[in-house]
Amino acid sequence: MAAKKEKPAAIIEETEEVSIVAAERPVVEKKPTEKHVEKKGGKEKDSNLLAAIGYPIGIIAIIMYLTRKDDKFLRFHSLQAILFWVAWVVIWIGFSIISIILTMATGGMFGICSGLLSLVLILVMFVGCLYPAWKAYEGEEYELPVIGEMAKKHM
Repeated sequence: MAAKKEKPAAIIEETEEVSIVAAERPVVEKKPTEKHVEKKGGKEKDSNLLAAIGYPIGIIAIIMYLTRKDDKFLRFHSLQAILFWVAWVVIWIGFSIISIILTMATGGMFGICSGLLSLVLILVMFVGCLYPAWKAYEGEEYELPVIGEMAKKHM
């Protein structure tokens, strides 16, 4: 019965070769350091995605700014998105008031032009919120020209 428990010589040699090969090539796991994680964006996996979604959907930015107090990356992009939307609303209200006044002053002729200008403004706003969203998704702390400085100051 002892003969049945022994392994054949070929299998023993293969096992020894495998262990020698495994010993020659040690497996090293690389774990990201804090600097690496900070460089790629927020500390959590979803920080980049949530920061990116905050730009086109302003309510997400408000919620993330109020709830995620420990993630500086997400708070910066959330505050920048909130300031972007506030600036957009102010610009839109100003454009609407000027458009109404000029339409009334020109007897309705400016109404056609203001409709086209409003489409251009919407397109500019759409592109203006997609670019920083893309940068946030990539993990970059991209600053918008005027709004970014304000967001940095209030962080």
